[in-house]
Amino acid sequence: MKSGLLLAVLAVLLGEWVAPPAEKAAQIMRSGALNNTITVTSQAGFWARDGENFVQVNDIFSDSALGGVTIYAMEGYQLREVISAKVANYVDNQWLLGGVQRSRLSESGVVTETRQELPWRSLLNPDLIGVVAVKPEFLSAWGLWQYVAFLDENGLDAGRYKQAFWKKIVSPLATAVMVFLAIPFVFGPLRSVTAGQRVVVGTFVGIGFYLVNEVFGFVGLVYGLNPLMSALLPTLLFFGLGLYLTR
Repeated sequence: MKSGLLLAVLAVLLGEWVAPPAEKAAQIMRSGALNNTITVTSQAGFWARDGENFVQVNDIFSDSALGGVTIYAMEGYQLREVISAKVANYVDNQWLLGGVQRSRLSESGVVTETRQELPWRSLLNPDLIGVVAVKPEFLSAWGLWQYVAFLDENGLDAGRYKQAFWKKIVSPLATAVMVFLAIPFVFGPLRSVTAGQRVVVGTFVGIGFYLVNEVFGFVGLVYGLNPLMSALLPTLLFFGLGLYLTR
């Protein structure tokens, strides 16, 4: 059991502090190799050239939902206007900016206006954004929590991120349950079967847990089930299986 607990702690450490920055670094390298539209990327977002204009994006929620967008509209080599938006969603082949502040520069000064929404036609599309977008399962729990709060605050769908967040929270418990499931193979009724049979049964149990976990996640998203219950139920079911096998 000690080795199982150590494995659970190691899984948490890797999932929180190793996997997220490694995945982001891989996405940055991939974006640089696959296209020259997104020119500069960072750990928080990216810079891109959009025709004559330049775009800064702070947060990538998905390939069709962005946060903290700033557009620097150029005319020749001069800055013509700056458009800042809290969010941007790709709808009907164009971006719809939300929470907009628009500042126009002219010889007489700067004219600033605020708007709830503003359409934005851009060369950037979900296919290009998808190159640098990090999947929710590769984000840290803290990063997911921040994204969920931001999406809820702006009235955006956070179901996918809530599901990924609770999966991360439940993952140490899931690891402990899988270790608990190994007990019947050593001390329970299954100890009398051959080593080969135990390996086969254990493999199928592990695959079964993975598949059930994935199915519950998809079902939870489709039917709007509670994300915590969708993440926790597979672990509880297999804990019950472990109790049954140790009788």
